[in-house]
Amino acid sequence: MTKFKLGLCMPGAVTSGAYTAGAVDYILRTLEKWNVESKEDNKTLPEMYVELAASGGTSAGGMSTIMMMLQLLGKENLLYDSWVNLDDDKKSETFDKALDTLDITSSKRIPSILNSTFIDNITERAFQFPNGIEESAIKLPDYISKDFSLILSHTLLNGVPLSLNLGTEYTSYRRVSDDRKKTKNSTLESLDYVTYEHSYFSFFNLSKEASFSKDNKTSPYIWFNPFSKDIVEKIKVTTQATGAFPIGLSPRMFKNEVFPKDLILASVKKSIISRYLNVKVGNKSLLKENETDWDDVFKHVNENFESLTVDGGAMNNAPIGQLISELRNKKSIEYDPTFGLIQIDPYPNRYNKDLNEYEPKRNLFPFAKDLIKTLWGGNKTKRDEVANQNIGDFVIGEIFPTQRVRGKENIPDAKVLATSSMSAFGGVLSKEFREHDYQLGMENARNFLRYKFFFPVNQIDESDSSGLNFDNLRAIWNRYPEAKSKFIRFHKVIRNGKEEKIEVLPIIPDIDILTDDNTYFSQLARPKVSRDILNKRKKKIKKRIRAVIDNVNLSIKSDDTSVKSKRFMRGVIKILYVNRIYKMINEEVISDLKKRDLLD
Repeated sequence: MTKFKLGLCMPGAVTSGAYTAGAVDYILRTLEKWNVESKEDNKTLPEMYVELAASGGTSAGGMSTIMMMLQLLGKENLLYDSWVNLDDDKKSETFDKALDTLDITSSKRIPSILNSTFIDNITERAFQFPNGIEESAIKLPDYISKDFSLILSHTLLNGVPLSLNLGTEYTSYRRVSDDRKKTKNSTLESLDYVTYEHSYFSFFNLSKEASFSKDNKTSPYIWFNPFSKDIVEKIKVTTQATGAFPIGLSPRMFKNEVFPKDLILASVKKSIISRYLNVKVGNKSLLKENETDWDDVFKHVNENFESLTVDGGAMNNAPIGQLISELRNKKSIEYDPTFGLIQIDPYPNRYNKDLNEYEPKRNLFPFAKDLIKTLWGGNKTKRDEVANQNIGDFVIGEIFPTQRVRGKENIPDAKVLATSSMSAFGGVLSKEFREHDYQLGMENARNFLRYKFFFPVNQIDESDSSGLNFDNLRAIWNRYPEAKSKFIRFHKVIRNGKEEKIEVLPIIPDIDILTDDNTYFSQLARPKVSRDILNKRKKKIKKRIRAVIDNVNLSIKSDDTSVKSKRFMRGVIKILYVNRIYKMINEEVISDLKKRDLLD
């Protein structure tokens, strides 16, 4: 039976990754129940026809992608443990560890605002499999593709130079010598325009064969094998790197011995061409893989290329295009059914009506702020996805939390994210925040699968069959009329300006809807923390502020400045500013928590 290929896209969310993990957890639970039920003699569900084939994300979403696969490979409850428990233990909470100064004092530099060791600890535990679990004994569920792809988004601070040839073979050269003067010993040098690729994707695949080199060309895929020491090092570093929120958390190094040049270039090449290989102009493909001289494109890349790396949010916070391309390439035959992509996004980008009227900022600092915002937004623009969204061979949906408020004071609803405080770092403040958002993610995923992610029972009109091919799914459900009758729902649509109801069936049937089983859910209430949440850690916060100041280069250039005077100035700064900085932080955090109805 031809399977319906499904992918999961998980944008960055910092500690609101707890929400993403909860949604993924519910999807996996639902698929597992369906898989078990479909093998029973008295089936209440049709045979399993969905196959999870790819997943990818940025920052928290990228980390959730890795944790999901490790959980499927034998690490029970890893999604919950990694995102709700974080690095809490009997000795201290994650918040306390994030304030520790050892990362600064031991390195004599400031890696990030928060100590990122807790990320390392979570990653290390994730790859510690229980005794007795061996690679050969692991059997993936039927709903997981044997060539499952995982994609993590990064930002390379050292961009990969890409050469663009300007001109023809007759006009694209200039004559130069070692001293850059025209001499008899000069040589021809190509005339090119160099641009730099800072957006990078790590590609993993469950299939070992996918990582094999072909035609002497390095594969962009790394074999996802958590039992191989060398491969685990790559997975760990990419997991930590995709979670490295710029400035807030420490960047990671892509070292040449772990990520050799050939692997870096193969990944860059794949991320570029995958967007265009399936795009056609008329009856011709827009791009063929062998039409570009990639050796010439990469000719300026150093053999020992390395780069500091942070999460991909600055470049591509939601790798929708990469995942769609990956899923499309997994279709074995042209008439495969429609494939699907579910995006789980705690902070979806929506149109802001308040921005209708543009007010130019002509003063320097407001202008500079707008400029940074423009550059940041421009890097993340979904140009290719917009251009290719009507190809029409896939169905896409989004799981996201509500932004509802109640009362005249606009108090957030109980089902609004709790970890959204402190610019989404709020999860480090309280385990209750993370627990709330994990449960909220599960609940939103349940509602999405039951009432939003479906296909029409009957072909609506000719446009329904132009690209979205659900005939295979309809045929499967028709073989199970009793199950079909239980799961049919009505959905309102607007057609020709009129509202009408159509019959729909879920793409992923949730068997719990038949019994209204809410085992996983408790009544969600707004979690609260005490007003002295920071005051209890006042000494630790001030200590970290002092450590930062101690390692700031005061940039005093005068020759007569002695070591003693520098120490004196640091002391003055501490006295004047540590208390001010702490007070400012405390006031901002308390104000933010109050606005979000998260204070006792």
